[in-house]
Amino acid sequence: MYSNSRLTPGAVIAEIVKANIPVANGVVHLIHRPLVIVDMHGLEMLTDNSHTLWSKFRDLIEDYAPEFLNILRGMNQMTLFVPQDDAVSQMMQTNFMSNRKKLLEVLMMHVVPDAITIDKIKRNNQNHIYQIPTMSSRRFIYFNLNENRTTHDKIVTVEGGGVNASLILGDIATKDGYIHIIDRMLGVSYMTVQEKLETDPMLNLTYHFGKLNHFNDQLNMTNKRFTYFVP
Repeated sequence: MYSNSRLTPGAVIAEIVKANIPVANGVVHLIHRPLVIVDMHGLEMLTDNSHTLWSKFRDLIEDYAPEFLNILRGMNQMTLFVPQDDAVSQMMQTNFMSNRKKLLEVLMMHVVPDAITIDKIKRNNQNHIYQIPTMSSRRFIYFNLNENRTTHDKIVTVEGGGVNASLILGDIATKDGYIHIIDRMLGVSYMTVQEKLETDPMLNLTYHFGKLNHFNDQLNMTNKRFTYFVP
């Protein structure tokens, strides 16, 4: 929705509580809250059990890093980059969960102490890669725009701690900022060098170059460690 003196720009999520009510000229769906009205802070929305889009992320925080909620409670403005459920499940299958301090640092990388819309990211990403400091000490996240070759839509990607994620759903409005849903957990490097090249749009040309003569095959080995200088 568009902003004015009383409304915040962004999206409002509502649950359909009764669907497919037939009427003479169409169908009606009953929802549990009015759209347009932004009535919750980011922390409230994140911990509200009625929002199932980030249920795994909420469970991860409550079970393994409850102190993260106390940090959010003291913030005036925030933008949260929330990994979708599949990304959280994939991360929880690694040995990363044994280090609670490292987990908290990674969670802080998903928080920006400012209200950042997708439109603002696109405006600031015209001639250079847009970077924003996160709540994790001396850690930034970096944004890029990539065009879908089929639809020509601009896809927003965000990189943090060596992981590149694509935006799935953006501009979910809260009273103190925004929530954006992404398809990967930032800061958890669970990919091989080859997988990183294949999935990161900024490294895409080098990946296709390396497919010649099967050069990339060695980069998928897990019994060796690599440093790859990519143009």
